Amino acid sequence: MYPNSQVYCFYMDLRLFGKKYEDFYTKAQRDYGIHFIRGRVSEVGENIEGKVVVKAEDTLSGRPIRVTLDLLVLMSGMACCKDSSLASSLGLSIDSDKFLKSSDNILHITSSPKKGVYYAGAYTGPKTVPETLAEARSAVLEIHNSIISEKA
Repeated sequence: MYPNSQVYCFYMDLRLFGKKYEDFYTKAQRDYGIHFIRGRVSEVGENIEGKVVVKAEDTLSGRPIRVTLDLLVLMSGMACCKDSSLASSLGLSIDSDKFLKSSDNILHITSSPKKGVYYAGAYTGPKTVPETLAEARSAVLEIHNSIISEKA
């Protein structure tokens, strides 16, 4: 949408594990000119014009880098919520990673051990958007099947 913009993505560990994710990464660089820089941001400040100045080290080339930006977006890894009062009040099990525990992590990932409670998305762990959508569809099908079987 903004062909004249410059986008920088600073990362330490970029994991592209899904189907065609590597293509997404390559296309982002090749077709859209996104700069992926392996290295931690060491300093963020503001210059006289009020623009954001980012200092980092490109660990692949071993060179320091300094870029002036209009906008900075910070992201962090996902961790589970430390407050499990909702899970406790509903009698839901917590897994060893502190996310909610599914009935079965392979065959029934959207089913909780409690009848009538279904999961989708990040309740059971970090997920991508496609994984979340697939789980949501799966949960809806499980709910539909349980309603149909109750009527029969």
